[in-house]
Amino acid sequence: MVIGKSFAWGHMGKTGGDATWRLFQCVPDLVERAHDPTDPAKHRRFVEENVQGKTLVLNLRRLPSLTLSYVNHARFHGLGPDQPAGTEITPEEALEELRAERVIRNHTDRGNLTIHRWLRMEHLREDFLEFVSTLRPLTSAEVQAVRAVTTKKPMPYDHDPRTFFSPDQIVQLYENSPTWARYEREVYGDLLLPEAEAKAAW
Repeated sequence: MVIGKSFAWGHMGKTGGDATWRLFQCVPDLVERAHDPTDPAKHRRFVEENVQGKTLVLNLRRLPSLTLSYVNHARFHGLGPDQPAGTEITPEEALEELRAERVIRNHTDRGNLTIHRWLRMEHLREDFLEFVSTLRPLTSAEVQAVRAVTTKKPMPYDHDPRTFFSPDQIVQLYENSPTWARYEREVYGDLLLPEAEAKAAW
């Protein structure tokens, strides 16, 4: 978590959190305290910190891509003692695990907290710059520094969720994760549904 005088940003897994931490290093005067990226406490929830009255900020990512990232993180690095490195998760298992739904419910205290700002992983630098510019004016050097930040190398897998999930499974994934789907629709304006289902959704 990164906490400033007027805001608190929560590190929600697999949404570009370590990259966002690096972006905050470009405007260090805005940061009062922050968990190091190597510290597991970086994933602490808002309800576990003193953030009353602050603007609450979270990253967000398209659900099928996020779920695919979890699947491959389990394969390359593991997801804990029950899922060590080398764990193969099938599409069917991913649909039932509902990790993204549990994570977002935890970070929003089951919807009881209002998230005031969302940073889309797919547009992270732009959304970050837009957010921090509401805290104070940015210098051209700071903007350039944010745009120049390098992120860690992506894991070597096919990042297109359509090669892992069938169209029906993507629909089911959203149906199984209603909280995530609600926020994604609010932030992005739609869901990453197959074309026919996307048209029907509207």
